[in-house]
Amino acid sequence: MDNSQLIDIFMSRGLVDQYLADDILMEVENSGKEVAEILTDYEVIQNQEDVWPILANELGVGIIKDLLHFNPPPELLAIVPGGMARLHGALPVNYDSEGLTVCLVDPLNPQVLEDLRFALGKEIILAVAPSHIVEKKINEAYGGEGQALDEILSQLKAGADAAGDNTGQNAEVEANSAPIIRYVDLVF
Repeated sequence: MDNSQLIDIFMSRGLVDQYLADDILMEVENSGKEVAEILTDYEVIQNQEDVWPILANELGVGIIKDLLHFNPPPELLAIVPGGMARLHGALPVNYDSEGLTVCLVDPLNPQVLEDLRFALGKEIILAVAPSHIVEKKINEAYGGEGQALDEILSQLKAGADAAGDNTGQNAEVEANSAPIIRYVDLVF
């Protein structure tokens, strides 16, 4: 998550002035601590978890308070493939007539929502939850990075087997196939 954006949110709400914002950002660089930890140290917030309701309010989205005890059903996980979930840091939490609700590791990155809308062909609704819990739940739900690589390699093998039957007529289509793109994305 972009530290400057998060500090700007606190500044816009009058919780931090420019001098304190500069001190906090310098402390982040020098100490390696998270912004939430430093905001707690400076007594801007009571505890680190207080960042998430402020962020949700600023973004105008809902907050999921008990994500730690949430276990997404398999049909919900099937909507977002594991490689895509890991790549974008997106955990699906609900799917209804309004669209697919996801929690993101980086809720301040609007590009992730657009990428998911495009890739999945569904309306994406953002909900906020603590990033470390979102990341943990993605790993629990979809398996770790080793499983992601195995999944992509098996898709590459399946794609190669299918390409062997093809006489090369659709080389451009094969070059842009999803398993290849996901493999390159995972490598990056």
